[in-house]
Amino acid sequence: MFLDDLGKMLAFETVSEGSMEAVGVNIRTIAQRALQLKSNLIILAHNHPGSIAVPSAEDVAITANCKEALNLLSVRICDHI
Repeated sequence: MFLDDLGKMLAFETVSEGSMEAVGVNIRTIAQRALQLKSNLIILAHNHPGSIAVPSAEDVAITANCKEALNLLSVRICDHI
């Protein structure tokens, strides 16, 4: 979800799809779309097809990587659901 600086939703888009085991996240794609929309805030979301909805080590790592990269562009991740 891409938001403006007041938290108003600008767009809700799927930026990546994966399999039952994993999904590839392209930070560049997220950054490009945020810049196109002039979005200052984003919310990341993904599902866990299995019965365990606890963030994995990979979930935590990709969130940290996204935060670090997007911060350079003044785009902040509000949440990762």
